[in-house]
Amino acid sequence: MTEGGQADLAYRYLCTVGFFWRSFGLDAQELPLTNRVLALPAPEDRRTVLRALEVNVNGLGATGQLQAVEARLREILTLCQELGDLDAAAFTSLSLAHADLEAARAEQAWERVQQVLEGEPERMSGGFQTPRGRMVWPSARRAAAYWNWAGMNRPWTTPPWPAGITGRSGTAGRNSRPRT
Repeated sequence: MTEGGQADLAYRYLCTVGFFWRSFGLDAQELPLTNRVLALPAPEDRRTVLRALEVNVNGLGATGQLQAVEARLREILTLCQELGDLDAAAFTSLSLAHADLEAARAEQAWERVQQVLEGEPERMSGGFQTPRGRMVWPSARRAAAYWNWAGMNRPWTTPPWPAGITGRSGTAGRNSRPRT
């Protein structure tokens, strides 16, 4: 499959099948194949490369290769920034925060989470959000809550923008019950 200029096909296959590996917990088992595909010449489509690297980082994480995960996440973050994919960059930053926490760099992890929270207005400035982009805010807030719970003595932060810019007013939604 990888002979005779089929590297592009191998990358696209990896991007597609990687979702199923994740769903069935096969990331660690399929890491050797992922590494073989990434050793091939990269396709011109940088988004395909980005997705393939994301599949690879899942496998590395599943096998406990934390230093390799951190290095791959930094590579992914650089590629996200080159592509202007702010949603993917935000999620990658949150993943790097988790890697920092695993490496006992809690202060650096907290700073990454704060950067993602503070970058929300820039991500939202286009008006349109991808489904993935809509998950950045709750994921960052969950990370902030974890560090608050974990004894970091960090207060919950309020959104760094005025209410109404993105519809987040800080109050409960219309379908919410009052908190007691």
